[in-house]
Amino acid sequence: ELYLKVIKLDPKDVDTYNDLGLSYYYTGGPDLAINTLRKGTKINPRFQRIWLSLGFVLGSTGNIEDAKSALKKAADLNPNNDVGQEAMRILNQIQ
Repeated sequence: ELYLKVIKLDPKDVDTYNDLGLSYYYTGGPDLAINTLRKGTKINPRFQRIWLSLGFVLGSTGNIEDAKSALKKAADLNPNNDVGQEAMRILNQIQ
């Protein structure tokens, strides 16, 4: 509920979309998670962490090709920081 309130106050807060998407995933709502994370990527396609989260959730739900695409996007945005490194690590595991 709190994440939804924050999004209502600031519909462009991509960090909150990321957190909400992960919350949906970890509470048994993978479809809601994917939809929420995809919304966030449309709002700010340069927000690296949401691509990592999307790739993780997609991979965990068996959508490997889309997961690879999201993880590659996360890595391409900045391959040298922690998020980019984690994206590459997961990408290497699922290839």
